[in-house]
Amino acid sequence: MNPSFLQVKTTELLNAEASGVILVDPDVDIDHSFSRIFTAPPVVAVKLRVLEGISGADACHSGLLRCLVEAPNKAVFYTDAVEAVVSAAWQQYRLQTVLESTFGILTVILLCVASFASKNGQPAFAGAVWLGILALHIKRTAEEVVQYLCFATRVWQGKVHRARCLDFDNAADLVYVIVGWFACVLQMQQDELEKQAVPCFCALAWVRALYTLRGESWLGPRLLPILSAIQDTKAIILVTAICTFAATHAYYCLQIRQSPSPLHAVYVAFLQVVRLSVFDESNLGEFEKFYGEDFNISEGDDSDEFVEDEPGFDFDYVWIHGLFHATRIGITILLMNLSIGVLGQNFELYQDQSRQLFQCARARMMWELGRRPWNRKFWTKACKQSPTTGASAEQADQCMIWLLTRNDIPPEGFRSIRTDLKMHMQKMESLIREEVRSGLQDIKVELGGASNTA
Repeated sequence: MNPSFLQVKTTELLNAEASGVILVDPDVDIDHSFSRIFTAPPVVAVKLRVLEGISGADACHSGLLRCLVEAPNKAVFYTDAVEAVVSAAWQQYRLQTVLESTFGILTVILLCVASFASKNGQPAFAGAVWLGILALHIKRTAEEVVQYLCFATRVWQGKVHRARCLDFDNAADLVYVIVGWFACVLQMQQDELEKQAVPCFCALAWVRALYTLRGESWLGPRLLPILSAIQDTKAIILVTAICTFAATHAYYCLQIRQSPSPLHAVYVAFLQVVRLSVFDESNLGEFEKFYGEDFNISEGDDSDEFVEDEPGFDFDYVWIHGLFHATRIGITILLMNLSIGVLGQNFELYQDQSRQLFQCARARMMWELGRRPWNRKFWTKACKQSPTTGASAEQADQCMIWLLTRNDIPPEGFRSIRTDLKMHMQKMESLIREEVRSGLQDIKVELGGASNTA
């Protein structure tokens, strides 16, 4: 809406009030600030606080970040103090996090250029690009080796459980490093594009480039609930996989398809069951013995009529149809719909925990960056000394962490029906408590007046 139009209409309204067309109270001053009600930003109630005893440099200390990452109670990330500490540390680690994301995106770009050059007959240019990819992968390998050595030392000292070495992040990084070395070594030995390890390495590079952006505020709170929901759905995925393997074994034992090799027969059986159960692409005609289609056109017949190619009924026919209906009902209808429901429920649950997951991911990312060999010696040296030591009172106040929080919940806090209902229930509970408290006070006043009159 045009602001000049609002000003004109506001002026007309004020003139109408002054001429007596609109009845107003002469004792009340007219507030002209409402003339910008459509263009003014929203006003929210905030509270300014300071974290005493901790400075901005203390927030990026590796010991503090390690305590936050290894905290058994992840509910600490819901507190405003921890969020302020993590945000202060993130501002000081900003250059390192940007470089980490840049290296991941640069690896993807170089892989795209190398793949295009290899497919279009430019082996010399592709080899030069692969040298750059190899340099970035050597850097990543050195970082992972240092990280695993630190983990091994802490496990040997009994400070960390050995299961922490094989969590999701460490296992994914280990797979990425191993597959990357296979791809680089095999590609350096030939001019054409390698067709085994290079495709896997390219796919992992894309996923890793996306995962390096988990600390960004525009992506992290929306990406991390998706990954957590998928990880928490592993039970129903395992049940579905076991049932699929069971149906594959039964289909293979029925000897439906004739194949030139035993492994090909196993793959064909698995493909038919997966198409039927998971993707719902197969029909009964493809599932039956030796039958390619339900209806075929007979050879030598020029007419457009279809001739039914249906075999006679035998004993195997019953087991084939029984396996078909059991797979369709048990896996396609029951387990697949249940998997979708469980995944949606887990996503809604972790969407309520997006703030906790985001702050924890930031703290872990900064802790891992701080343990890099070059970062530990040069970049985090300033974080080990607090600037408040020997400083004046004004300088010490400037180094403190100031926290500005909203009194109400921001709009991004209502991302699920669960959170919305929870907040409405809390408001209703607070209103009921106020009504009960006021009612008890009225009763006390009435009882006091009755006792005085008596």
